[in-house]
Amino acid sequence: MQSIDLQNGVFEEEGLKMLEKWESESVSLLLGGEKEMLILKSNDDSEILDINAPIKQSEKVGRTNQYDNLFE
Repeated sequence: MQSIDLQNGVFEEEGLKMLEKWESESVSLLLGGEKEMLILKSNDDSEILDINAPIKQSEKVGRTNQYDNLFE
């Protein structure tokens, strides 16, 4: 039983190393070139995400009509 636990621990450690390598070296189709910047920010202790900060709303530019506020 101990050898099975030891083997599972080794597999888990190898899997985590592979995942970390994949995350750092892979190309993100969604983030593109921003991926490296986001990874650097996540490792920076001075960059703190404030989840209580208000959400920025984009300003509407252009025509207005009766349906502008339909989903608000």
